Amino acid sequence: MRQYARALSTALSGLESQSVIDFGAGSGWIRRYPFASYLALDLFPPEEPWARKWNFDHALPAEYRRKYDVGVSLNAIHYAANPNQTLGYFLDALRGGGKLILAAPWLYPPHDRTIDYWRISPRALYRMTSARFEKVSLFLIGSMIDLPGRIASRLLSGGFRGFSQAKTFRLGTKPLCPTDEGQIPTSFFGPLTTLVLAENYLLPPMK
Repeated sequence: MRQYARALSTALSGLESQSVIDFGAGSGWIRRYPFASYLALDLFPPEEPWARKWNFDHALPAEYRRKYDVGVSLNAIHYAANPNQTLGYFLDALRGGGKLILAAPWLYPPHDRTIDYWRISPRALYRMTSARFEKVSLFLIGSMIDLPGRIASRLLSGGFRGFSQAKTFRLGTKPLCPTDEGQIPTSFFGPLTTLVLAENYLLPPMK
């Protein structure tokens, strides 16, 4: 998925001095990108010192709250029982002014119907994030027209090799930077996936 790799490369650029927490991290492959520090959270984390177990249907442990500059969750939030609640847990990890890089499928087919609960539209992702950040950019990835080729390519390649592909492409896709929900296009044909880059997190008022 070259377009996804380019968008991801754009979103992850310039984070060499940032602390990063990765939700639903899987193998933690983005750790190969240069960050100041990295923590991977997953229900089934790798046995590594930089990885911890966490079920994101549960509140974020206090030890991780307000500790990180950047939160990342790539195609994982649709496994949550309640995506809005889980997004709130993700945001609990961020310092004021932090970033969130969030990818979620829209028209991409479910791969495991026992745990793959949700599809989230670009407008819904914007609504979920825009009130909490000063700027939200959307990368709209793919369309139904090229879905058969993408599935075949993924099966033949053995899966998405995200970091190696992202490093191959120097130019990221041009994001959409709406100021309101009505500026986000709707289409029967796509996108397959949306990548959100939300910047300058606004801390909630103290209770």
